Amino acid sequence: MERQLNDHATRIAGLTGRLRQSGMGEFIAELKATGRPANEIFDGMKPGGPYEKFGRRFSSLMEDSDFAANYANLQRHMDEFGDLASRYAKAGIDLNLDYSDAVDRNLSKISAATEGFPGMKDGAFKHLQEMAQQIGERIKRLVDRLMGRLAPQ
Repeated sequence: MERQLNDHATRIAGLTGRLRQSGMGEFIAELKATGRPANEIFDGMKPGGPYEKFGRRFSSLMEDSDFAANYANLQRHMDEFGDLASRYAKAGIDLNLDYSDAVDRNLSKISAATEGFPGMKDGAFKHLQEMAQQIGERIKRLVDRLMGRLAPQ
């Protein structure tokens, strides 16, 4: 299972590299040039928001079919990684093994690769890096909850 985590993290890093070369790198540089926090910009990218122009720019990037396909793959791999990491953490508890290093190492790789990337979740722009961090938080809560059940009373 650790290999699967590594594979997803490597694919995510590769996809972000391709997307950066296809216009996302410039886009992220424009976002950073505002000097504002990523979450503030992403929240304001909706129609009528203060950063609507970035929402339009992102939409124009998504009009390129190769870019859109790579972006869809990126989001799919992020979701799959989250599901796999949760199962991996649960299996570790069931087997009395600590898999947190493997999960954390890959989350760090994903977090670095997705810095500045917008993502879409429930129709709203989100920071992919933050979404990766939320995977880690969700796994920590899962482990804490499962460990609480196993703790002697």
